[in-house]
Amino acid sequence: MEPVATGDLVLSATGLKVVAAGISLLIFLPALRVALMLWAFLHDRDLLFSGISMLVLVIIVLRATLGAS
Repeated sequence: MEPVATGDLVLSATGLKVVAAGISLLIFLPALRVALMLWAFLHDRDLLFSGISMLVLVIIVLRATLGAS
């Protein structure tokens, strides 16, 4: 596999996969936290914060799937 030059940094295909996995994890963890809080608010029957959490989760998912356009 050919290394990919990005400025002064040269990454192999394996390095690019590690970077992509790290970025994916950074996107996934806040969404997971909001989903867990949504579950907790629903469990406590707190409708106001459940609605807010659901709205935030929808925004995170749409932003991750549609991109930053």
